Amino acid sequence: MIPFPFSSLERLLRRGVSASCFIGLSICSGFSPDGSVPGNLDDLMPSSWDLTTVSNQIWVAPGGTGDGTSESSPLGVIQSAIDEATPGTVILVKAGTYLEDLAITKGEGVANGTNSSPILLVSADGPEQAVIQSSGNVTTVRSSRISNWGVIGFKIIGSGSKTSGDNSPVKLGATDITAGDPCNNWLIAGNRISGQGRDGTKYYSGRNIHWIGNTYDGDWGQEGCDHVIVGVQNTNGDDNQFAFNTVGGSALYTAITLKMGTNNFQIFNNDFQIDAGSAAIRLGGNGTLLGLIDEIPYQTEPDFDPQTGVKIRVLYNRFTADVGTNVQFYGSRGCEVSYNDLSNPNASKDLKDGIADLDNDANGDPYLFTPDGNLVTDNKIVSSTPNVFTGALDDGLNYTISGNSSTVVFNYPVGASHLVSHISALISTLRDGPSTDITLVENGDFETGDDSSWNTTGASIQSSITHDGSAYAAMVTPSGNYRKAIQEDIPVLAGETLSAEGFVRMSGFDGVHKVVYQLRFYDTDAGGLYNGTVANPVSAGNVSIASMTETVNDDWEHVSAGNLIVPNDADIMTVWLAAQQSPTGSVYFDDIGVYASDVLPGAQLLLDPDFANSNNDGDWTVHSSASIAATAGMDGSPALHQPAGTAYTASSQEVDITGMSTLNASGYIKTNNLASGKSALIQVRFYNSSDVKIGSESVGSLGGTSGDYVQFINAAVAVPSGAEYATLRLAVNGGGQGEAWFDDLQLKNAP
Repeated sequence: MIPFPFSSLERLLRRGVSASCFIGLSICSGFSPDGSVPGNLDDLMPSSWDLTTVSNQIWVAPGGTGDGTSESSPLGVIQSAIDEATPGTVILVKAGTYLEDLAITKGEGVANGTNSSPILLVSADGPEQAVIQSSGNVTTVRSSRISNWGVIGFKIIGSGSKTSGDNSPVKLGATDITAGDPCNNWLIAGNRISGQGRDGTKYYSGRNIHWIGNTYDGDWGQEGCDHVIVGVQNTNGDDNQFAFNTVGGSALYTAITLKMGTNNFQIFNNDFQIDAGSAAIRLGGNGTLLGLIDEIPYQTEPDFDPQTGVKIRVLYNRFTADVGTNVQFYGSRGCEVSYNDLSNPNASKDLKDGIADLDNDANGDPYLFTPDGNLVTDNKIVSSTPNVFTGALDDGLNYTISGNSSTVVFNYPVGASHLVSHISALISTLRDGPSTDITLVENGDFETGDDSSWNTTGASIQSSITHDGSAYAAMVTPSGNYRKAIQEDIPVLAGETLSAEGFVRMSGFDGVHKVVYQLRFYDTDAGGLYNGTVANPVSAGNVSIASMTETVNDDWEHVSAGNLIVPNDADIMTVWLAAQQSPTGSVYFDDIGVYASDVLPGAQLLLDPDFANSNNDGDWTVHSSASIAATAGMDGSPALHQPAGTAYTASSQEVDITGMSTLNASGYIKTNNLASGKSALIQVRFYNSSDVKIGSESVGSLGGTSGDYVQFINAAVAVPSGAEYATLRLAVNGGGQGEAWFDDLQLKNAP
């Protein structure tokens, strides 16, 4: 087999990533016409959070009697974990039903998270596996005067009255709305909000709230999601978000209301299915707290009006709700409603403009707020006429209305279903730590807008039908011939374990011919596919991820496979997306991913490869200028620290390789301020029985200042004939300035 040095292809992996790429899962990157909507799950959280700081775990399980320090010793009550949590804690709740009324409140001694290190309450076994149900006519999960918390992946059930009591399934806000001590920086993600109560969720007197990927299916006495005085002091207007939610069930008034001065809010990619008496979305409106308006600390803010909704953007939403109107302007100013599907057959009107004329403040003086300066553009509507309102508009309202038409094409992803896999990945990462998998497929989401990295036959890259909001998908349109999109020459290691996933959408097939997503493995020594030369794959070299024959499948289907073992003779792989020669129908592929673990196959030859034994006991021969730095490694673990000298400096470990033919090698390097032209390097050297060096192979090198650790891999290193032992060398090749660190080395006898 021809050795294939991965380091020469820069197959690199960074660990200890920053918050901006903690999950790194593309949701909707680049799909919005103006690029205004976030494209990664990380961007749908409070922007100051660094989830790499969330490392302390408290475990909870039904009937648990332990101290919560491990999955095998869980607490039995969620509230106990909440009371113990400190910044940087994730509370991992095992599957089961918990009859608790959770209080995340300052008055009861619960800690705040910090702007960088939040506290997260998580359904550890995946979305909706842990169920929290209230004991009666009270709120199921309530918080007051607490900031920087998250609630992720639960089924939360309200059991209260729809007409009286403090009983929403989720309620966040200050105990006293005049105190100026709100709940800021919250994430409510991937939950199912069920049962009944006054509202499904309620949030008041705070900012930077993120309702992401939730499903509402309860019966609410007022609103599905109510907001009062939200975002008034926001420093980043886009940090209040209601996105990718599915809002079903029923409500007396609205699916979501943003009232009493709520401003700087984005509502995007939601699926509004609710049966509501008034509107799906109400922008503006008063509340029962209007009599306290003169006492609210925020009244001097320039954007604060006690009854308006200000600077609220409603983008890329779909409305199928049984409502009086889709979007209601009710004393709102400077709001935008654009790129939505308002062609709702169940609404009596597309939009409704409203003027609030209130006379119920403490002094009896009227508050009059007229909608002003609102924008309504480029929405899909029922009528072909440009005026989307019913009735005449007052010229003084200053609406800007353009581009709304029944011919507008709406193909944006909506609803919680598009985030299920992303929420699951977030939960897994919080539970198990950041993934160390290496992504093998380039341009798997086709975001380049062309077939870059792919060879296509009878296929194209387009944007009219996409998954998860990605701007592009690979499309195959069968017309009697085999159509395909393939990515070739992907290096793999014999015996390594892969996983693969993707999304497939098809319609109109004849029920006989198939749509396939395969991994095909090749042996370059046997004349396999290499540099464009086509030959047969190696024996047992095809792995099917999907094989479909549906005649109609008008939604995206997630397909995946794990524990895929690369055949012993394979050294490269092709990803194969294809449609057989059905005379009719179309198929689409998107978000294709194939992943390899950073753990190389084979038996480890090194002792203390991660320097956990700081004394080494002779395992490593450490240069006199080098040392073991106790907390300088990845995840705060030990690492070898090697300052640069004026000449070559190296530490090493010798291993016996008698009878071995192939080695797999890898390691992580981090550099700081190395001289120009100088580098830190990992190298394998081979010696015969006379201690003569008879060969060497580079694993990787890194110069300058890298900032983070970078992994280098050299797979299938051929052992020279006559070699009896090898040394793995960790070195800096001079320069007299700077330093380097080495961690998590692998030198293995390849299977």
